[in-house]
Amino acid sequence: MATIIHLKRYKEDVAAHRAFARWKKRFHERFSAETRLSDLSDETLSVLIKPGQESQNLIYDLIMGAFNYGHRAKFYYMDSHSKMKVLDASLFLLDQLRFECMRRLGWVAHFPGEVYSILQLVLECSEIRTSFAPRFPDVTEDNPNYAEYLNTYPNDRETFVRRQISKAVEAFVKKIEQDG
Repeated sequence: MATIIHLKRYKEDVAAHRAFARWKKRFHERFSAETRLSDLSDETLSVLIKPGQESQNLIYDLIMGAFNYGHRAKFYYMDSHSKMKVLDASLFLLDQLRFECMRRLGWVAHFPGEVYSILQLVLECSEIRTSFAPRFPDVTEDNPNYAEYLNTYPNDRETFVRRQISKAVEAFVKKIEQDG
């Protein structure tokens, strides 16, 4: 009897293999086409959200692999359309990683990107982003500035959340370094 190959599933697995190749070496964790942000270890998440060259390189490696563009070094030689696609996906993914950090701290509850796999967030970033309403997470009562959030004009709440990102990253990284 013939084996049925699910072409879509096969393509996702191949893209995941390319995308996560460097992450597997760096983090010694299992990653697949189904891996979500919530599946990342705290240690991995802390590396990816830290500002700096290492996190940028890891994110670019993931995205370049997912789109089958090759190694991140090829980024500088790509056409402008492909570069914009990579930059757009990297900014979007970084936002989602930071929102996951804030969720783990208990500062936010739900954010739109949490239901997608990391691979989906990269490959379908334009479509996914336009489907977000609202585009930012729900702030919880455990947020250190919850009272200020409640007094913030509703149209300015996304800005409120984004202003907290650097404090959240700092708190999360500090917590992980103390625990580990």
